[in-house]
Amino acid sequence: MQGIVTFPNLITLTRGVLGFLGIAIAMQPGLFFVGASIFFLFGMMPDLLDGWVARRYNQQSRLGEFLDPFVDKTLFYGAMYIVFLQYAWMPALVVLFICDIISTILHFTVPGGAVTCGKRKFVLQCVALGLFFVSITISKEFIAFANVVLMGATVYAVRSLYQRIK
Repeated sequence: MQGIVTFPNLITLTRGVLGFLGIAIAMQPGLFFVGASIFFLFGMMPDLLDGWVARRYNQQSRLGEFLDPFVDKTLFYGAMYIVFLQYAWMPALVVLFICDIISTILHFTVPGGAVTCGKRKFVLQCVALGLFFVSITISKEFIAFANVVLMGATVYAVRSLYQRIK
């Protein structure tokens, strides 16, 4: 385990700042949504990078173990809140949220680290989010596909939770 200031932690903190800027920009009226989409994109893309760098260069830290999932969930649910304002009720999002809360509690109370289904879930969440942003800013035709991908992420969320419990 390393100290607090590590390169992977700096990557994660940068992702968090970009995500919060995206949320702040998206809350503004007008074409700010396109700018917010870009901030979210750059906030989500290096998600796999921080963990890989930490493992590759032996820079894992307790802060990183907490910070990475916190930033992931903050980015995703902050962005989905913006999408929710556009599209209203999405049952799959509620199931995802409940699974994420339980999974996060288990992550910090049961040893074992990240599970493969959880990684796949997060990738599908990011793809769904991107499709929702495209449907809001460019074409409504992507909304059905975005919902299908979000449901796929929900399936992986339930599987991930099951893997963590067993």
